[in-house]
Amino acid sequence: MYFRAATLCIVTAGAALIGPGAVGAPQAARDTAAVPAQGQPDTAVVSLSDIVVEADRIPLAVWEVPAAVTVRALGPDRALRYRTPADLAASLPGLRAYPSGNPWGQAVVDVRGFYGGGLAQYLLVSLDGIPLNDISTGLAPLTDLGLEAIGRVEATRGPVSAQYGDFAMGGLLGFSTAERGHHRIGLALTGSADDALGAVVTIQRPAGPCDVLASGGVRRSHGWRAHSRFVQETGLVRVMSTAARAARLCGMLSFSHTEEQQPGAVTEAQLATDRAGAARDAYGNPLEDDAESRCFTAGFSGTGTLGRRGQWHGSSWLRVTDADKIVTTTQAMDYRPRVISAGGEGAVEMQATAAGRPWRTSLGVSLDCGRLDSEYRERQSKNVIVGGSGWRAAVAAFARTRLELMPRLAVTGGLRADHAATEFEYEATNLTALSTTQSQSWFRLSPSVAVSVAAGRGVQCYGMVSGAFKSPTLNHLYGSAPFNAGPPTNSFILLSNSNLEPMTGTAWEIGTKFRNRRGGYGTVSIYHYRLREEIDFDQGAMCYINVGRSHHTGVEIAGGGPVRPDLTVEFSGIYTRAVIRSGEHADHRLAGVPEWSYRAEAVYAVAPGLAAGVLISGRIDQWLDAANTRRLSDHAEVAVMCGYGWRAFRLDVRIDNLFDERYEYDGYFDPLLAQVGQQPYRYYPAAPRQATVSLRVEL
Repeated sequence: MYFRAATLCIVTAGAALIGPGAVGAPQAARDTAAVPAQGQPDTAVVSLSDIVVEADRIPLAVWEVPAAVTVRALGPDRALRYRTPADLAASLPGLRAYPSGNPWGQAVVDVRGFYGGGLAQYLLVSLDGIPLNDISTGLAPLTDLGLEAIGRVEATRGPVSAQYGDFAMGGLLGFSTAERGHHRIGLALTGSADDALGAVVTIQRPAGPCDVLASGGVRRSHGWRAHSRFVQETGLVRVMSTAARAARLCGMLSFSHTEEQQPGAVTEAQLATDRAGAARDAYGNPLEDDAESRCFTAGFSGTGTLGRRGQWHGSSWLRVTDADKIVTTTQAMDYRPRVISAGGEGAVEMQATAAGRPWRTSLGVSLDCGRLDSEYRERQSKNVIVGGSGWRAAVAAFARTRLELMPRLAVTGGLRADHAATEFEYEATNLTALSTTQSQSWFRLSPSVAVSVAAGRGVQCYGMVSGAFKSPTLNHLYGSAPFNAGPPTNSFILLSNSNLEPMTGTAWEIGTKFRNRRGGYGTVSIYHYRLREEIDFDQGAMCYINVGRSHHTGVEIAGGGPVRPDLTVEFSGIYTRAVIRSGEHADHRLAGVPEWSYRAEAVYAVAPGLAAGVLISGRIDQWLDAANTRRLSDHAEVAVMCGYGWRAFRLDVRIDNLFDERYEYDGYFDPLLAQVGQQPYRYYPAAPRQATVSLRVEL
């Protein structure tokens, strides 16, 4: 058992406050849950409290929402329980997060068996009501967020694309910045066994009628694998109005600059002999992908009253992302994408009575559009392999209404109309199969209806049926990297597919929620999706395809709360069976989706200011390929943590993968390796045992 010494380094970062402007979620009420005292277990899991959320488009208490919803408030022990926002997301029931390449880089979050070939996210992710999903790839840059600036997170699992559009087929994941009305200056330092060093400075203060939050940080790591260096600088400024009663406005500016190396997936032979090494291609050449990216986001949102029984919500955003990547197959290429996206949303919510019963209605419209300019060049010859520019525009109108038929019975119905169109013009290419201009457009009506019943004291039951809709991303259609098939032809294959159709279908869910007066909670939900044209990556054809009909069926169980005043326990278990129902792989399970996953955590207040905890998580039965011939190894990982808080100081230590289990968190089948007689399966090895130390000071 060998531990590298964790090193702490003080990095100076500055954060400047700006004048009032604003950022906030269209969430009607950003109520803040009680934050535990220093050293006490973080009991701010408020899944079944009366906190108001917008998960159903109508402001409702979490308890009343006809869906599986979890709300978590972050306390002083956030570094004890989470290393990154991806860790925070993975701690929520029904969600699983793992890196898409670099261990510290972009994270993919899947939910309820939606994997999308690894390059699409089926969760609508937002920060203070501003969507974060990239219009080109669908992924949300969780690595750009900082735990120090986050005050709360909400997760809604289930088919909410009928309320929120095609990015929300699997659910919603909404982060909210800290909302505290007093002056504070915080410094957080972290160091870990993989030479990762980080520092974040956070400043928050009232400024007249506004609350201003500024956060800036840097993180550097050489990684535990070869060729996995990661450097990132981030900054965030948020201004939120606090004085106005009729309206609440928020504005946000954020920036990130990232340099990262991609160690890639390894063969079975390398997995056995050199798990920490970088990947190599079929001919033994190192795959040394590098990437540099910059992202700028500006957002504005607000909520206010309309007369005595009305409320309005609105938001708008602008995001600019550009990158310079080296993609190595059998020949290095420069990839330079630039994405500019903008959008907005507005809605009104009215309250009235119908036959003496409360009645609420929400009406709104949304617009999301963007442009992609991309270019692939051979690194040595500088010849353009493929390049071009295109756009995507989506407009939607939605309506949602809720009627309380009886004191214990409520019915909610809604309808959403989505229209999306894309176009891409190839400017220069040696891929003769491509036409000059390609375009697609889709229209989808998504109805939904839900019933919720208060079945007894502390028991709530619900059932819902909803349409489901997801269009292909620009990356699916036009932007994926060309792949060099190698000798003897050295021909390039474009991994994207401009003929993809959108995913459509119907989903239903039934569930029960429990709560007690001591803060304990429990949820049980059963769900089923019947889909057409699910998007996946075909390793044989080396491109994205529609797999035809597919079903996603599952059971989700979660619960927790204080067992005693000094002990808090949480657990969740998910069974998911995602099966292809037509085509070549009919009755096969979708690759990349574990059938079973689980998580259990306990945090114990040992003494005043001192807390310790243990976390157990794992996965069972995940196929590596569409033919269902190879599984990833099952695993159970244990993490331990200990934290001590004294006055303004807090020190946290955690050890992940305590027993140094060797497993793979993901992988794929490579047909090129099979063609040249080599092992065709590639794997992404999980990190070995690692220690992380965090020092937090708040004045």
